[in-house]
Amino acid sequence: MRQSTPGHRHRLAARLSAAILMACSWAIAPVCAQDISQIAKSDPLIITGSIGTNNTYFHSSAGLGYMSPLSNSFFANLNFNIYGFSMPFSIYFSNDNLNFSYPQFSFNLSPSYKNFTAHIGQSSMPFSQYVLNMSFNGVGLEWRDKQFRASAFYGVLRRAVNDNPDDPTARIPQYRRYGWGISAGYSKGGNSIDLYFLRAYDSESSIDERWRTRVRPQENLVLGLKGQLSYKNFLSLAANVATSAFTADRESQQVMTDEARRFDKIFETRYTSRLRFAGDATLGLTLKGFNASIFYKYIQPDYVSLGTYYTSNNYHTLGLSAGTTLFRRLTLSASFSGQEDNLAKQQLYTTRGYVYNAMAGTVCQDIDFCGLYKKYSFKLFFLPELTHNSDAFQAVLQAF
Repeated sequence: MRQSTPGHRHRLAARLSAAILMACSWAIAPVCAQDISQIAKSDPLIITGSIGTNNTYFHSSAGLGYMSPLSNSFFANLNFNIYGFSMPFSIYFSNDNLNFSYPQFSFNLSPSYKNFTAHIGQSSMPFSQYVLNMSFNGVGLEWRDKQFRASAFYGVLRRAVNDNPDDPTARIPQYRRYGWGISAGYSKGGNSIDLYFLRAYDSESSIDERWRTRVRPQENLVLGLKGQLSYKNFLSLAANVATSAFTADRESQQVMTDEARRFDKIFETRYTSRLRFAGDATLGLTLKGFNASIFYKYIQPDYVSLGTYYTSNNYHTLGLSAGTTLFRRLTLSASFSGQEDNLAKQQLYTTRGYVYNAMAGTVCQDIDFCGLYKKYSFKLFFLPELTHNSDAFQAVLQAF
């Protein structure tokens, strides 16, 4: 075990003092939208967060060479809110190691006036899950009344990572990604429709030229449509679909055919471009004491939206569910879903999975009783034309 010396304690104290001094520096983090007229009426100072300590004793018959026999740590995560502006910091101390975590400069202001809400800084907006589900650092504007709504934004979707290429510990590079989007919607009663548009692209000059042979700048255009129809409050149909035009390399050769060049003003078709589809639909039935639904989702292979962190693709799934209440006390429900991947038959095998659920519950003299059964099974089918093997692998998992 390393012994503590006066010089070591002095360096540790210096690092701790510097970290605490940095933690007291101001940073502005995201805050919720609020009416401008209410800012002056709000509490001037609100302090929230947590402070704690962890203490661990370790003993092993193999000796103490693996870790210290006594490990102590202290952490603090605090947030100072002054008239709606947040200043967070965090600090972690463990034995003689100091790990200081401090967020990058992040600011958000979302003032609202009547039917309008503005977004300045690190913000997010409600879009389709197939189009945009990440925050942006820029500006945005939302407008909504009882039936109509619209929004627009422009900003940075992803910061650049541009370490020195000669540094052996350099991180994986990534381009700065810009994006802008608009949405418009209408709803009345149980019926609604929303249209989404997203344009995203990487900035080629945001990383060192030597990195560009390793990663290529990308570009994307996504159109989304989301809606719901209801009939007499017992039958409903909801759908959410999107189509994505994605280019894996913005600097690849452009397709010069007349058909492809018709869309040059909004998207330049290149030889690394592809068009993919994703969507889902749900049909629901609600009656007195009974409800049921059927769900289907289909996402093409290689579907990509640069406005999402990640979207699983290359699969389709079908699901059924039903539930009822008997004698005002007994609740019964069941569901089933099946999923299959390898839609283009390009993988060596196809995976088919099935999930079963059944539940029964009742209330007896203010005591709840519930029983649950789950079963999950999947099979791997190897494609004979690719592997010369027609065997199948099966696994089953059950839970009560």
